[in-house]
Amino acid sequence: MKQRLVHFPDTSDLPTLPSVILILGGTNDLKKVPVTTTVANLQAMHKLAAGWGAVVGVLALPRFLDPKVGSASKRSGVNDALADLQRSYRFPSFFVNLTAVPPSHLYDGLHFTSHGYFMLAELIAQKLWLWL
Repeated sequence: MKQRLVHFPDTSDLPTLPSVILILGGTNDLKKVPVTTTVANLQAMHKLAAGWGAVVGVLALPRFLDPKVGSASKRSGVNDALADLQRSYRFPSFFVNLTAVPPSHLYDGLHFTSHGYFMLAELIAQKLWLWL
């Protein structure tokens, strides 16, 4: 995940900058990467997005049923750390708890169904509304 940060485009090349950036990451890291490393990588992305002047949506890792992904305890550790981080940020941001989307809305034990994505959008909209 961290390697991708160095490949972000130079903002001077963009015609306009986004006003909101949603960041959801870390699920693929659960199995092999320490929680502290995953959280540090996400924090770096949050700060980068905030540096562009965007409101940052800090998204919790959603539930999953596929044990190959990682443990629920590691997911909870990442999510707890993300919630704490977001509360400490001095830049405009909001936290979205995607564990509110029930596992019954996963089509393969990991990815959302259409209704699951609708629920995700509703959760984000509820938080984003405060910034409009």
